Amino acid sequence: MITMFRSVSLGFFAVLALTGPGWTLDQREAEIVVGIMEQVAAISGEPIYYGGGGELFDYDTQNGELIPAAGFDHDSWITAHDAVLTGFMASIPEPEFDAIFAGPLAQLDASTSLSAEQKAAIRADLEPEIAAARVARESGRAYADAVRPLLPRLQVLVFGE
Repeated sequence: MITMFRSVSLGFFAVLALTGPGWTLDQREAEIVVGIMEQVAAISGEPIYYGGGGELFDYDTQNGELIPAAGFDHDSWITAHDAVLTGFMASIPEPEFDAIFAGPLAQLDASTSLSAEQKAAIRADLEPEIAAARVARESGRAYADAVRPLLPRLQVLVFGE
């Protein structure tokens, strides 16, 4: 339902732990990360999502090792991967960002196959993830300038064509 943000809360805290106050993402590094994401996504057929850097690293380790060849180890890859995606999230205009959640929540509310209790339980599960996505988006403002030239490519990677 909200694939871009799968595992968002865990990924956000990993970025905080690994980056520290002196780390920055530059446009060159963002370009490399997006290029690798494109190649691995094309091979794996899997979507790119925030919090999925570890899975992407593991897939690449078994199927080509583009990430180590570009100079990343596991931790630096996850840091750069999540910085690119939070920068992307920060670059999405607020109404579009809100719509990412509003549509699925409206579908949930309109469902006739779920009871009120089931809807409430699903909403309760989603609300912390939505809140974590908003926090991750805010943290991504530091990376938005580096990522901005790559927005069309990221749009395809995250949301499809």
